[in-house]
Amino acid sequence: MAPTALSLSSSRVQTLPPLTAAEVRGLLLKLSEAVEEKEGEQGAAKRRVHEWLDADASRLRTLVQLTGGNPRTAVLLFHLVLDGLKGGAREYLEQLLDQVTPTTKAESMNCRRRPNRFLTQSRSIGIP
Repeated sequence: MAPTALSLSSSRVQTLPPLTAAEVRGLLLKLSEAVEEKEGEQGAAKRRVHEWLDADASRLRTLVQLTGGNPRTAVLLFHLVLDGLKGGAREYLEQLLDQVTPTTKAESMNCRRRPNRFLTQSRSIGIP
C-alpha cells in the first residue's frame, strides 16, 4: 500500500510527549550529526554541541524544565547552539521565547477567529 500524502489544510493537532533532559541531550547530538557541512568543516556542529553541553550541564536541565520538555523547542534550541549564542539559561530562554512568540500569537489569533466564524455560520442557517 502506498503512503498517503499529508494534507496541509488539515487541522489535526498532534501532541508530542515531553522530553527529559537526557532525551534532549541525545536529540541535540543526533541533530548535530545530521548537519551537512562544507568540506574541511566536518564535525564542527557536533563539536559545538558537545562544547555547549559540557560547558554547563545545569543550563540544559533548566531549559528543559522551563520549556516543559517540548520537542519543538528542543529543535529551536539546537539552532541557537549552532548559531553560537552565548550566555546562560536566561539568555537562551529569552531567545526561544522570541522565536516562538510569532507562532503562538498567530495560533491565538486563529483561535479567536474560530468562535466568531461559528457564530456567523450558525446565524446564517437560522440558529439564534
